[in-house]
Amino acid sequence: MNDFKTRRLNTIHATLQEIADKTLEISMSTFSDENKQNLIEPLMKRHAELIVEAQELLK
Repeated sequence: MNDFKTRRLNTIHATLQEIADKTLEISMSTFSDENKQNLIEPLMKRHAELIVEAQELLK
C-alpha cells in the first residue's frame, strides 16, 4: 500500500472516530428525538461515504 493510501486511511479512521464521538454526544444530549435525528442523519451519511472510500482504497 502506498503512502497516499495509508495517510488517507488514517485520516478516514480519525474522521470516523470523530463522527462516533459526535453521535454519542448528540444521543446523550437533552435534545428532542427529532432534533437528535436531524443532527445525526448527516453524520451517518458522511460515515457511509467514508466507509465506501476506505473499501475502494483497500481493493
